[in-house]
Amino acid sequence: EFSQAIRFGGYRPFVFMPHGLWVAFFAMMCFIAAVTLMRVGPAASRPGQVLVAGYLLVVLLLCLSAGPVVYALLLAPLVLIAPPRLQILVAGLMVAVVITYPLLRGLQMVPVQDLLTFSTGMNAERGASLAFRINNEELLLDRAAERPWFGWGLYGRGLLHDPVTGQINVIADGGWIITLGTFGWAGYIAEFGLLSLPVGLMAREALRQPAALLSPFAAAVALLLAVNLVDLLPNDTLIPFTWLMAGAMLGHAEALRSAWKAGRGQAAGHALPPGRTVI
Repeated sequence: EFSQAIRFGGYRPFVFMPHGLWVAFFAMMCFIAAVTLMRVGPAASRPGQVLVAGYLLVVLLLCLSAGPVVYALLLAPLVLIAPPRLQILVAGLMVAVVITYPLLRGLQMVPVQDLLTFSTGMNAERGASLAFRINNEELLLDRAAERPWFGWGLYGRGLLHDPVTGQINVIADGGWIITLGTFGWAGYIAEFGLLSLPVGLMAREALRQPAALLSPFAAAVALLLAVNLVDLLPNDTLIPFTWLMAGAMLGHAEALRSAWKAGRGQAAGHALPPGRTVI
C-alpha cells in the first residue's frame, strides 16, 4: 500500500522491488560491500572507495527505513576493525539466535518489552508498528502451536479469520512466523536450517583454519547472510539473492574443509581447489 511508503516525513522508494524495505536492505548490503572493499583495497584507491561508501550511505539514508540503517551502523565498524575470524564467528552467533528464535519466543526468553521500549524511544510511530507486529505474532504463535510439526499448509490456514465474514483479521509480517505457521517446525528447520548451515560451517572453519585462509570477502558475505536471516524475524525479506549468498558460503566452506583435510592448512589462500566457490 502507498501508505507504507510514507516514513519520517517523506517517502521511501519502492523502485523495481515489491517493497521499500527490500530496497533499503539492498542498499545496506551495497554499503557494507563498499566498506569491505575500502578496508581490503590498496591504499592508493582508498579515497575513491571512501567516496563510494559515503555515497551509498546517503542512498541508504534516503531509503527511510530504520532497520537497515541500524544493521549498517552495527556491521560497518565490525567490517572495518574486526579480523575475518571474529566476523565469521559473530555471523555464526547471529544465525544460532535465528534458528532457535521460535523456541525462545515460546519460552518467553526474548526481551520483547525492552525492544519495544528501545524502539519507542527512537520513534513513537516505529514503536507502535513494532508493538502491532509483536501482538500479531503472539496470536499466530498460538495458532501455530495447534499444529506444531507440519503446520497448517497453504491458502492462509495458518492465519486467523473472522468467524462470520471469513476475512483475515491478523497480519503476518515476519518470515519466520509465516514459515512456522504454514509448514511447522519441519518446514522451519528445513528452510532456515538450510540458510543457516553455510554460516555454521564457515564458523567451524574459522575456528580451525589459519587466519591467512579466512577471506575478508567471505567474512563480509557471512555477515550479510546472517543479518538477512535476522531481518526475517521482523520482515519477510527472503529474496533469491539470499539463496545465492548461502550457496556461495557453502561452496567456500567446503573448499576450506577440503584444504584442511588435505593437510594444506598452512597454504596461502590461492591454494584452495579452483572451481569450488564463487567468492
